[in-house]
Amino acid sequence: DVVLVVDTSTSMRNLTRDGTPTLEAVQDAARAFVALMDFAADGGRDQVALAAFNDRAWIAQALGSDASVLGAAIDALPNGVASGTRLDLAIEVGRSALDAPGRITANTPVVVLLTDGLPNRVPLGPGGTQEETVLAAAATVKSADVRIYAIGVGQPDAADPADRINADLLRTVPSAPDMFFQTTSATDLARIYADIAYTLGCPPESFWGGGG
Repeated sequence: DVVLVVDTSTSMRNLTRDGTPTLEAVQDAARAFVALMDFAADGGRDQVALAAFNDRAWIAQALGSDASVLGAAIDALPNGVASGTRLDLAIEVGRSALDAPGRITANTPVVVLLTDGLPNRVPLGPGGTQEETVLAAAATVKSADVRIYAIGVGQPDAADPADRINADLLRTVPSAPDMFFQTTSATDLARIYADIAYTLGCPPESFWGGGG
């Protein structure tokens, strides 16, 4: 049971290294990810939900196995673009989407978080940083045995502040450091989502640590 959590902040309109708008590249990669899922009704089946975030976070499509419905929700992502990068809410909404009545308890619960920016408008933690709040949200979700992946689209030292990510933070959010991916390429995005899709059925120790 996988929740794709997608950044829909205004900077997602910026171009990837390939010249494709970031959000458009993510939509293409998400469609390909859904196409790799096994939605067959006979026996166990995969399920996917879609969530989005900027200054708020919401479930764009509840957990299910209808590829056409998921595709329509992916198509509609640009309609929710607004300012803000509430990474704390993004992680929390991923968890809430897994609390759906249709959850298959035998399935591994997974959150795949994608962002292209630094945490923004996140309430400060006890030490006075936004990062503390984000990591606290991630720790709560991981303590519930939810597998978290994180994808950062950008560079820590990008010339345009809107293209910067906090790679150290995003490397700490996932269930393991090798479950963090970083890119500025639309082509790489498609590969990253596909790699995650192919490894979902395996226990983490069987594929992480060998050079993600």
